[in-house]
Amino acid sequence: MIVERAEHPEWTSNAYLLGDEEGGHGVLVDSNGVEAPLLEQVVARRLTITHVLVTHHHADHVVDVGGLAKRFGVPVVGSSLTADAGVRLDETFRDGDVLSSGALELTVLATPGHSIDHHALLVNGADVLTADCLFKGTI
Repeated sequence: MIVERAEHPEWTSNAYLLGDEEGGHGVLVDSNGVEAPLLEQVVARRLTITHVLVTHHHADHVVDVGGLAKRFGVPVVGSSLTADAGVRLDETFRDGDVLSSGALELTVLATPGHSIDHHALLVNGADVLTADCLFKGTI
Protein backbone atom coordinates (compact mmCIF):
# COMPACT_ATOMS: atom_id res chain seq x y z
CA MET A 1 0.00 0.00 0.00
CA ILE A 2 1.12 3.54 -0.75
CA VAL A 3 0.51 6.34 1.77
CA GLU A 4 1.82 9.83 1.09
CA ARG A 5 1.06 12.93 3.18
CA ALA A 6 1.42 16.64 2.49
CA GLU A 7 1.15 19.02 5.44
CA HIS A 8 0.27 22.69 5.13
CA PRO A 9 3.00 24.55 7.06
CA GLU A 10 0.71 27.15 8.65
CA TRP A 11 -2.55 25.27 9.13
CA THR A 12 -0.86 21.95 9.96
CA SER A 13 -3.66 20.27 8.03
CA ASN A 14 -2.88 17.20 5.96
CA ALA A 15 -3.85 15.93 2.54
CA TYR A 16 -3.18 12.32 1.55
CA LEU A 17 -2.58 10.06 -1.40
CA LEU A 18 -3.54 6.43 -0.85
CA GLY A 19 -2.64 3.87 -3.49
CA ASP A 20 -2.93 0.12 -3.80
CA GLU A 21 0.40 -0.49 -5.61
CA GLU A 22 2.80 1.03 -8.14
CA GLY A 23 0.98 1.32 -11.46
CA GLY A 24 -2.34 0.72 -9.72
CA HIS A 25 -5.17 2.83 -8.38
CA GLY A 26 -5.52 5.44 -5.70
CA VAL A 27 -7.49 8.21 -4.07
CA LEU A 28 -6.70 11.71 -2.88
CA VAL A 29 -8.06 12.53 0.58
CA ASP A 30 -8.72 16.18 1.43
CA SER A 31 -7.17 19.26 -0.18
CA ASN A 32 -5.07 21.59 1.94
CA GLY A 33 -3.53 23.75 -0.79
CA VAL A 34 -0.21 21.83 -0.71
CA GLU A 35 -0.97 18.97 -3.08
CA ALA A 36 2.04 19.34 -5.44
CA PRO A 37 4.09 16.64 -3.65
CA LEU A 38 1.12 14.27 -3.83
CA LEU A 39 0.57 14.98 -7.52
CA GLU A 40 4.25 14.28 -8.17
CA GLN A 41 3.82 10.90 -6.46
CA VAL A 42 0.74 10.11 -8.56
CA VAL A 43 2.91 10.51 -11.67
CA ALA A 44 6.03 8.85 -10.24
CA ARG A 45 4.06 5.83 -9.03
CA ARG A 46 1.89 5.69 -12.18
CA LEU A 47 -1.37 5.72 -10.23
CA THR A 48 -4.84 6.07 -11.67
CA ILE A 49 -6.82 8.30 -9.31
CA THR A 50 -10.45 7.20 -8.90
CA HIS A 51 -11.86 9.59 -6.26
CA VAL A 52 -11.19 12.75 -4.30
CA LEU A 53 -12.50 12.10 -0.79
CA VAL A 54 -13.45 14.77 1.75
CA THR A 55 -13.26 13.98 5.48
CA HIS A 56 -15.13 17.12 6.59
CA HIS A 57 -16.12 20.60 5.46
CA HIS A 58 -13.45 22.78 7.10
CA ALA A 59 -11.70 25.13 4.66
CA ASP A 60 -8.24 23.70 5.36
CA HIS A 61 -9.45 20.34 4.00
CA VAL A 62 -11.40 21.43 0.92
CA VAL A 63 -9.23 24.21 -0.59
CA ASP A 64 -9.11 22.73 -4.11
CA VAL A 65 -11.10 19.49 -4.10
CA GLY A 66 -12.95 20.62 -7.21
CA GLY A 67 -9.73 21.38 -9.07
CA LEU A 68 -8.23 18.03 -8.14
CA ALA A 69 -11.37 16.20 -9.28
CA LYS A 70 -11.38 18.10 -12.57
CA ARG A 71 -7.68 17.38 -13.14
CA PHE A 72 -8.27 13.61 -12.87
CA GLY A 73 -11.85 13.49 -14.15
CA VAL A 74 -13.10 11.86 -10.95
CA PRO A 75 -15.87 12.57 -8.43
CA VAL A 76 -15.55 14.50 -5.18
CA VAL A 77 -17.07 12.27 -2.49
CA GLY A 78 -18.04 13.14 1.08
CA SER A 79 -20.97 12.98 3.45
CA SER A 80 -24.32 14.66 2.89
CA LEU A 81 -23.56 16.72 6.01
CA THR A 82 -20.44 18.02 4.26
CA ALA A 83 -22.58 18.98 1.27
CA ASP A 84 -25.06 20.67 3.64
CA ALA A 85 -22.14 22.76 4.93
CA GLY A 86 -21.55 24.10 1.41
CA VAL A 87 -18.94 21.78 -0.10
CA ARG A 88 -19.79 20.80 -3.67
CA LEU A 89 -19.82 17.00 -3.91
CA ASP A 90 -20.50 14.72 -6.86
CA GLU A 91 -21.36 11.70 -4.71
CA THR A 92 -22.04 11.08 -1.03
CA PHE A 93 -21.09 8.36 1.42
CA ARG A 94 -22.49 7.25 4.76
CA ASP A 95 -21.11 5.55 7.83
CA GLY A 96 -20.28 1.95 6.95
CA ASP A 97 -20.08 2.45 3.19
CA VAL A 98 -17.14 0.76 1.47
CA LEU A 99 -15.41 2.60 -1.35
CA SER A 100 -13.08 0.72 -3.70
CA SER A 101 -10.11 1.93 -5.71
CA GLY A 102 -8.29 -0.99 -7.28
CA ALA A 103 -7.24 -3.22 -4.37
CA LEU A 104 -7.96 -0.49 -1.80
CA GLU A 105 -11.08 -0.91 0.30
CA LEU A 106 -11.98 2.18 2.30
CA THR A 107 -14.66 1.78 4.96
CA VAL A 108 -16.26 5.06 5.97
CA LEU A 109 -16.40 5.68 9.73
CA ALA A 110 -18.54 8.51 11.10
CA THR A 111 -16.43 10.27 13.74
CA PRO A 112 -18.30 13.44 14.71
CA GLY A 113 -16.73 15.62 17.35
CA HIS A 114 -14.22 17.85 15.62
CA SER A 115 -17.11 18.63 13.26
CA ILE A 116 -20.58 17.12 12.87
CA ASP A 117 -19.66 15.81 9.39
CA HIS A 118 -16.24 14.37 10.25
CA HIS A 119 -15.40 10.92 8.86
CA ALA A 120 -12.35 8.69 9.13
CA LEU A 121 -11.41 5.91 6.70
CA LEU A 122 -10.55 2.32 7.60
CA VAL A 123 -8.09 1.23 4.92
CA ASN A 124 -8.14 -2.45 3.92
CA GLY A 125 -9.49 -3.37 7.34
CA ALA A 126 -6.16 -2.61 9.02
CA ASP A 127 -5.22 1.08 9.12
CA VAL A 128 -7.26 4.19 9.92
CA LEU A 129 -6.82 7.58 8.33
CA THR A 130 -8.23 9.77 11.11
CA ALA A 131 -8.00 13.24 9.51
CA ASP A 132 -8.81 15.68 12.34
CA CYS A 133 -9.85 13.13 15.00
CA LEU A 134 -6.35 13.07 16.43
CA PHE A 135 -3.85 15.91 16.44
CA LYS A 136 -0.08 15.61 16.68
CA GLY A 137 1.10 16.27 20.22
CA THR A 138 -2.34 15.99 21.82
CA ILE A 139 -2.28 12.41 23.05
